[in-house]
Amino acid sequence: MSINDPQLRLTTLTSSHYVLSGESFLLGPTLILLSGALIEAYGLCKSHRSYYYVAFLVLVILRVLDVSVNSYMWASDASTRHSLFYAQITIEWIAGHLLLILNLIRLHVVCATTRPKIVRFLVGCTICILLLLNFTSGYYLVDWLMGSSIKNTDRAYAAWSGFDALLNATISLVFVVHLEAVVVEANANQAYLRRTLFKVKALLASDATIILTSALIQLCGPDLDPLWSVYFFSEGFRLCMVSHFLVLLNRIMRQDRRLQSVRVVASKQQSTTTRWSHEMLELE
Repeated sequence: MSINDPQLRLTTLTSSHYVLSGESFLLGPTLILLSGALIEAYGLCKSHRSYYYVAFLVLVILRVLDVSVNSYMWASDASTRHSLFYAQITIEWIAGHLLLILNLIRLHVVCATTRPKIVRFLVGCTICILLLLNFTSGYYLVDWLMGSSIKNTDRAYAAWSGFDALLNATISLVFVVHLEAVVVEANANQAYLRRTLFKVKALLASDATIILTSALIQLCGPDLDPLWSVYFFSEGFRLCMVSHFLVLLNRIMRQDRRLQSVRVVASKQQSTTTRWSHEMLELE
């Protein structure tokens, strides 16, 4: 992400005095949110032998590295900044793909049979969003190598971030709606489960709102946040919400064993995607 070259050079472990800035103000909460997501992701990996949760843990670690690289990059000299920019683009590229794919895997395996048209539509939207991510990542590298301004590419990336937030929220919402239908059909403990699912919807709405706000800031007033601190905060908030969503999902699965039908739709398939879904929605 672009800002004017700062004069700050990182030469000591700490400074002789404290300097309050917008970056330091948001960096703390961002790292707290990512730490919470990291703890929950590790707990899910430890309690479930699942490739899905391992991939999610890797995603959270990538975001922690992303924030760290961004903070250190703009406090470094030009040559170091040049190398770290490539690292950041790579991290953003992997993380952007990974979250969408993980979200889509859960939806496709559980809802492909009951809602095939919606799933196909969302798969098509996912392909378009990933193409936009690849387009902007490629242009970042070209602009950086040529020494050109990356303001237009920043706007394209901000647009991708907004579309990505809407798509991820839609995918998760379709999954929650399917889960609500299963709750009614199973005649499970509906009072508790409906409260929990309402909480999940509130988390999804909050997540999408914050990420859309960060995207609008970059589109309409990029000078308000030249270090993209709001963007990184929103990504930390998103992963914290996703990890909490997965914890709530496992809690719902354990609440009533009659919900076992939601674990796998295509139970006889042996594909990698289905194995991930088996593990992700395991009751025990």
